[in-house]
Amino acid sequence: MSYRALDAGALVATCTRLTARIGERFPSSGLSKVARELLGVARETTDRIEQIRRPRTAIRIGVGLLIMLMLAMVFGLAASLPTGSTQITWFDLLQAAESAINDVVFLG
Repeated sequence: MSYRALDAGALVATCTRLTARIGERFPSSGLSKVARELLGVARETTDRIEQIRRPRTAIRIGVGLLIMLMLAMVFGLAASLPTGSTQITWFDLLQAAESAINDVVFLG
């Protein structure tokens, strides 16, 4: 049994059971209020974990399109460069593309 991961369902079940036991023995105490609050936090956390686990398809598609746009810009730039008097190598083009991508990423 590994203690590096928690089972959300078991955690909520344990909190529910402990909240009921504390509520029976100390119905109007501060401890019962704390137990109810802890149970609420456990349930909210379980719901939030499920939201986070769902893949965000729109974001994935957007990032894919952005990468394709950047690649198209690099190849478009390579195709439009004059080939006569200046000697531009693929390494120079790659360095310029990397610099442009850094500018886009850091500027937002």
